[in-house]
Amino acid sequence: MLMGFVARAGNVTDEAERCFAAARRLAPADVRVWNIYANSLAASGKFDEALAAFRSLLKHDPKSLDGYINFALTANDAGDFGLAIEIADSGLQTFPGNARLLGIKALALKNYSEIPAALPVFEAAIRAEPNRALTRKNHGAALMAAGEFEAARAEFQQAIRLGLNDIPTHCCLAAAELECGDIDGAIARYQQILSAAPDHDEASQGLTRILVEYERPENPFGHWASYAKSRPYEADGWLRWLFAALGHSRFAEVDEIAAEAQAYLANNSAVSAIQYFARAMHGNAEGQMGPLKDLVDSGAATFREFLVQVAIKAGDGQLAEQQASILTNETPFNQAAWAYLATAWRMLDDEREFWLCDYERLIQPIEVEADGFDSSVGFAYAVAETLASLHQTQYEPGDQSLRNGTQTSGSLFDRRDPMIACLKQALTIAINKWVSQFPDASDHPFLRRKGTGIRFSGSWSVKLRPGGFHIPHFHGQGWISSAYYAQLPSIMDGATENWEGCIGFGEPPAIFGLNHPPRRIIIPKTGTLALFPSYMWHGTIPFSGTDMRLTAAFDMVPFNA
Repeated sequence: MLMGFVARAGNVTDEAERCFAAARRLAPADVRVWNIYANSLAASGKFDEALAAFRSLLKHDPKSLDGYINFALTANDAGDFGLAIEIADSGLQTFPGNARLLGIKALALKNYSEIPAALPVFEAAIRAEPNRALTRKNHGAALMAAGEFEAARAEFQQAIRLGLNDIPTHCCLAAAELECGDIDGAIARYQQILSAAPDHDEASQGLTRILVEYERPENPFGHWASYAKSRPYEADGWLRWLFAALGHSRFAEVDEIAAEAQAYLANNSAVSAIQYFARAMHGNAEGQMGPLKDLVDSGAATFREFLVQVAIKAGDGQLAEQQASILTNETPFNQAAWAYLATAWRMLDDEREFWLCDYERLIQPIEVEADGFDSSVGFAYAVAETLASLHQTQYEPGDQSLRNGTQTSGSLFDRRDPMIACLKQALTIAINKWVSQFPDASDHPFLRRKGTGIRFSGSWSVKLRPGGFHIPHFHGQGWISSAYYAQLPSIMDGATENWEGCIGFGEPPAIFGLNHPPRRIIIPKTGTLALFPSYMWHGTIPFSGTDMRLTAAFDMVPFNA
């Protein structure tokens, strides 16, 4: 064991494991040795072996508190949140009220997206051990997900006071300050973090988001620029700056940054790929397609998605189809790849577009009813009142699809609000019923993912002001996507000739210059939702008048995804 500790301290991982395994063979009944051996396996990422070792440990000593704690922690780190909850519960039967086990269970529930269930367990853990800083921080993160921003800020502050005075906790606090309306405080905190760690991605992205979203006079990419120029011969800083600008569609700026970078980096292939893409998006795509294809063919396959988009904009449907097909084979759950493949097929008048998108069957408006309400419209009015209260900001995010509107932060369906919980339940019932009528089709990228159930992978609310809209987009983190219509502008009453406020499907973004009109347009009705595959291009048509358009949007994935 001593040799194992020395090896582990020297980062000689294999030798440490060998020593701990030898100690376990020499003392097979000593649970301390089992615990150390299992932890060493977990530290090396050998989670299956570590979990098996922890099972053996608890068989030898079912009253080992460290065994339960480390077993549950390892299961959580391995992403098996259900097992982590199970082991924590088993430990709590032997050690009722144990603060560590309660904290681990709460963290696993949070990671399992069971925020309403996690919060009271966090509260119990804090009552059992009020001065445990990590539990306070994790509680704060759960409160952020639930939209309880003031309480989250207080917990992050308490974690720092209790000694967790590290950069990740200060990043959490900055995000909470922003949501609480302390814009200057959040900016100052991110700047303080970046003064100590100028390459910290979360702080860099957070600061850019604020400066863009709140239209502050400071250069939103200035901190990325400072870091890159402080070490001009290192590609990492330039690439971080380039990707940050790309995320906000600053294509002309990206072109200029890449040109400056190449003066130091001698034609770095990644910088070149980004520059070709940016030039294509804000200029002549045909001239960039050849050089970008040469790069991808020579081994820069990570930029294949760039090539697909450039081919689409250049009007080369065959190349777009070829490259998008490669992407769908390599990453079959990649929603972007399927969206681009549908576009390429449309460019080629290929009937497979309709096989993939099936605009009539796979896009479905559904009426949503809830117990206790006399109609779907009455339920929607109650939901709208709750949703409206959640929109506190005045600006849209700079890297999202909406224009002239606002979007809520956190996970909408994780909020501890009875009306939100009622909406979540009503939607789940309606969507499961819709999914159940799908046929089994192992050859279809959407239908083949049908499982025994579905779960929400993201949820938020959008409020559009008059003139507001969504540019056509897809949802990269979903399988099924949707919008529930809680409040619609009066201009949409009945069908309108210009489709104001309606949702259109199958129309690619204007930046591609294809002039493809929507394949299908749905006129939303209050109290209904529109369901569709996440890879489907969809956008909202601007509307006039004086009324707001209020929706709850979300993504879902199968349980087995």
